[in-house]
Amino acid sequence: MALVQQGRAQRLDRCSQPFWQCLNKKPRSGKLQPPIDSQSFPDVIYHIPPINESSTYYDDLVYTHMNLNPVIHWTGLFLPWHRTYLHEWTNTIRRECGYKGVVPYWAWEKDSDDVLGSSIWDSDPESGLGGFSDDASDDYTIHTGALDIEVAYP
Repeated sequence: MALVQQGRAQRLDRCSQPFWQCLNKKPRSGKLQPPIDSQSFPDVIYHIPPINESSTYYDDLVYTHMNLNPVIHWTGLFLPWHRTYLHEWTNTIRRECGYKGVVPYWAWEKDSDDVLGSSIWDSDPESGLGGFSDDASDDYTIHTGALDIEVAYP
């Protein structure tokens, strides 16, 4: 029989990976540059030829997520896969873009009453990802905010 020594947990004074809603506009703006920077270098990470020759690393991240959606979403793999996905992306933007910060997460449960009204969808390119389009014929493309960018894949 194993015995566990009684101990006391230490409280950390601050979170090392803050959630989006606790950041004010100034810190948010520094968090939005890495995804845009990752558009500037080609896909050389896994040495797999891209489907689209004009694609960037960011495009290939989007494609990977899109392609694995039916396999990952709605399964028990959802959380571990997304944590690994973000971990790899964070390491890459640190290595390739010189990013020094942490990537905040979206505590979506805090916005569960009004997901589309969350501050993460702010249309200001300095502090938000951009608002949703209601146009199904435009594939709900984001036309405002930091994610108003051209991508190689629809």
